[in-house]
Amino acid sequence: MATYTVGQSGGPTYDYSTLDAAFGGASVTDIEIQGTWSVDDTAFVTADVAVSVTCDSDSHNPGYISSTCYRLRTTAEGTSASITVTADCTFDGIAVENTRTDTSDECFRVDADAITLTVKNCVGGFTSQNDQQDFIYVDNQATPTVIVEQCHVWNVDRALVDIYRTASTTSNVTINSVHCYNFGDGHR
Repeated sequence: MATYTVGQSGGPTYDYSTLDAAFGGASVTDIEIQGTWSVDDTAFVTADVAVSVTCDSDSHNPGYISSTCYRLRTTAEGTSASITVTADCTFDGIAVENTRTDTSDECFRVDADAITLTVKNCVGGFTSQNDQQDFIYVDNQATPTVIVEQCHVWNVDRALVDIYRTASTTSNVTINSVHCYNFGDGHR
């Protein structure tokens, strides 16, 4: 199993220039985002292998979306989630901003049963509040585990973690030291 690096194109030699492309690498177990960034990563991410994503000291967010940290900023219509998670994943230190202005948008979407999503030391949210936005949305999965720690989240209309269910099941959600700013009337 390998550790892949993601860096801005034109910099030192990196394995990939987008986070989504790194998930497509064979035998990936860890992804490290490296270097300073002057552009956004705009590729929607499908996190379909068990992996830990971290940022080095240059690409890690400083508690907000800066002009030099790594930032996933998605805009295209027709895809509601910036990151769709279908395997055990940890995201540590990334900045995620969903700029869609539609309804039912997410920064992270859990779309598989019995997986663990950990989001820590991250910043994220939406450029503006719109109907039915969630930082993390769990889509009708039976037994997910969601852990959110030491994050800054803003402009969310509905929920930090929203778990949609059509049947009665158990979910495990742990939230520690999360700063939420400008949450809408539907927050919970």
